Amino acid sequence: MDGPWTEQGSGITTDAQGNVYATGLYDISATIRNMSGSTLSPLPTMAVSSYAAYAVKFNTSGVLQWALAIDGPGNDNGVDISADAQGNVYCSGTYNQSGTIRNASGTILGVLPTATGVAGYVTKIDTSANVQWILTIDGPASEYSRGIAADASGNVCVTGYYAFNTSVTVRNPSGTILASLPSGTSDTMFIMELTTGGAFQWVVTVDGIASDVGFGIATDPQGNVFSTGYFSNTVSVQSIGGSPQSLPTATSNAACILSHNTSGVLRWAAVVDGGSAEYGYGVAADIQGNAYAVGYYNSATCQVLNITGSVIASLPLSFGIYAGYL
Repeated sequence: MDGPWTEQGSGITTDAQGNVYATGLYDISATIRNMSGSTLSPLPTMAVSSYAAYAVKFNTSGVLQWALAIDGPGNDNGVDISADAQGNVYCSGTYNQSGTIRNASGTILGVLPTATGVAGYVTKIDTSANVQWILTIDGPASEYSRGIAADASGNVCVTGYYAFNTSVTVRNPSGTILASLPSGTSDTMFIMELTTGGAFQWVVTVDGIASDVGFGIATDPQGNVFSTGYFSNTVSVQSIGGSPQSLPTATSNAACILSHNTSGVLRWAAVVDGGSAEYGYGVAADIQGNAYAVGYYNSATCQVLNITGSVIASLPLSFGIYAGYL
């Protein structure tokens, strides 16, 4: 994918048939080309000079099946993408104030709800590139949808964060409020589950006195949800039907890996903490329900703690500025 300015890829996934899906952003205009330089498709030219989000589908041979763009008057960014067992695709990202979903010929397939500023979006697209539904996560400040994952039952799990907000809602394009998110004290991490039809299931938050941010999310075949991100100082993690549970206090910024069951009940939590800055970025789960997380740390010594603060592992000594962990 190439154009006159900036093009970036952010998320990628596959379906059971081997099709490949990707999302990211581009600036003004871009074309999708193969290795020989042949143009497969142009993306819609943007009306204003800002970033637009894109979502594309290729078959197992690398043949382009469809390309869509999310474009509005501000910056729009595709962050993550996931496919379910039927080949439907779920996209997450951010947009500014308003936006439309268009195909490569410029036809409008969907309209995003009007937002107060920077808002998160979640959308479902079927195998033929028809938009099934669109939801926005919007409040008076800024809201960000980051990681997204579809489980074996077609439920959709999303993580991200919202800033300094007391009235964040999940809405559809008609403006109907599907859910209200808990008030946050600063940047607040959220983990949310929706049905395959876009109905709200549940949401939990990770919130403290400073920045708490969600980046990655995954599910296992049993519908358990795994999320990762980072938090600062002291935070509590919500659990549906139970009391919030505190994570071990972070020395500075600490990475977290959390697991909730399919009903939003907290199963376990782990914290990666040293003396400086630790961040969790990606998580995956296998068919046995084991979780694998990646991120980085900036400490000479760094430990993995369980929710009670007990040390369950020590990371190798970091000799550089940052070291990655798995």
